[in-house]
Amino acid sequence: MFRSLAYIICFVVVSAPFSFAQTEPESKTISERYKDWTFNCIAVNGIEQCEIATRIIAQDGSVFSQISVQIKDGMTEPLLQIAVPVMSDLKVPLVMEFELEKAVEFQYSFCNAQACFIVEPTSENVLISLKQKNEVILTLRSIVNGDIRARASLLGFSDAFARLSEYSNDK
Repeated sequence: MFRSLAYIICFVVVSAPFSFAQTEPESKTISERYKDWTFNCIAVNGIEQCEIATRIIAQDGSVFSQISVQIKDGMTEPLLQIAVPVMSDLKVPLVMEFELEKAVEFQYSFCNAQACFIVEPTSENVLISLKQKNEVILTLRSIVNGDIRARASLLGFSDAFARLSEYSNDK
């Protein structure tokens, strides 16, 4: 009886890691730095998501906002995504400004517990500005702190976007 129990325990202990390894999804991650922007891809079970992104860091060192761009299959324009704090006034559009150019206004798409998001196809004019300028300024209204202007560096955007475009076309 004791010997049978020992064999069963041994079998369970030896075979357990193999059974868990078989149930984990297969994943692959790519992350490349282009100055202030990163190119990121994650593939899980053959489904791949790629983007380029930069973060705006608050004075206390936390992430205030994130700007990212994706190229989705079947879309003619890249997808711009901007994440901002939850306590943003959703009635006041977020304004994106580039040096010496007319500002672009965006309405919020949705919020969750972590952030409020703008998800929009990127116009050709905005894409050209992102590639040619050194900085973008986001202006939003916080319910708690009033109007906030946050600056994001565009250094490395062109190279990161070229990598994203190349990777998307190779699929």
